[in-house]
Amino acid sequence: MAVHGVRPAGSGPDTKEGDFDVAVLGGTGFIGAHVVKRFLAAGLRVGVTARNPGNLPPVFDDERVTLIRGDVSLAGDVDRGIGRASVVVNLAPGGGRSWPEVERSMVGGARLVAECCRRKGVSNLIHVSSIVALYLGDETAVITGATPADPRPGKRGTYARGKAVSERLLLDMHHSDGLPVCILRPGIVLGAGGRPFHGGVGLYSGGRHCLGWTTGGVPLPFVLAEDVADAIVLAARKEGLAGRCYNLVGDVPMTAREYIDALARALERPLRFHGRSLFTWRAIEVGKWMVKRLIGRTDPFPSYRDLKSRRLTACFDCGDAKRDLGWRPVADRETFRRLGIDVYGKAAPDMSGKA
Repeated sequence: MAVHGVRPAGSGPDTKEGDFDVAVLGGTGFIGAHVVKRFLAAGLRVGVTARNPGNLPPVFDDERVTLIRGDVSLAGDVDRGIGRASVVVNLAPGGGRSWPEVERSMVGGARLVAECCRRKGVSNLIHVSSIVALYLGDETAVITGATPADPRPGKRGTYARGKAVSERLLLDMHHSDGLPVCILRPGIVLGAGGRPFHGGVGLYSGGRHCLGWTTGGVPLPFVLAEDVADAIVLAARKEGLAGRCYNLVGDVPMTAREYIDALARALERPLRFHGRSLFTWRAIEVGKWMVKRLIGRTDPFPSYRDLKSRRLTACFDCGDAKRDLGWRPVADRETFRRLGIDVYGKAAPDMSGKA
């Protein structure tokens, strides 16, 4: 492993700064570790930029990995992070508590990365977004990669709004300036290194209760981290995807109630699922807002549109990702449970990428 400014371990004296095949920005997180593992398995050198490149899984100790300490909201750090790579994967999430903070970090970061890629002549930018950028509150809708980001982002929470606005920005840059960007939107990602108590399923209380966004009978858009990583690597190595968007949802249907039951068995914990109707959640959200107003806080009135979308009741059709990328997510239920749920109940598997 090499940190920026130090010659990569095992490299010769002619190694130059930024000399790697693929740049992964924000690549030390949950999905990033799986992505780096896949690129290494493909025989590529990987530059990984992160704000805090410490305490990392063994995969980052590979001599073909160069770590760069940096922040994608800073132009100089983005420039160093991309180096001479022809392919860039942007996994940097951005965030913040208020819209100005999210706009600056998430949307501004996406813009900086895109501008740097365009200036350096990068051939392929893979921007990893999220299905939260979409409006998913219509249970009759069938969502494909051609489904645009929520046309009313101002009616969504700050995170979802940031994802939607970032996508629109990048697609506008593609149409106006030819930015070679492909957008991938993972669903609820499960697997080694991730969080078992995923907020896409519901709110958790005391480590024993999950308050579901729905009554628990609707299949949720789960996907394995390994399958997301496969899709990213496939897209990064394929031509002709500029301007395209693809959703990444797995082939194993599983409801929130089924997930929590399986997770309880894996954790050997009395974890229970408690379904909630849309009406109940609306009453809870408005009640919380009223209390905050009484104590002097000025939080915006809770968005009904955002609450409906949070329930994830729309149906996904990922046939376009399978057709165009050659993506084949796990379809066997037992394999899905082993890799996506049972893994939380035992030591995480080796992420070194070594045989």
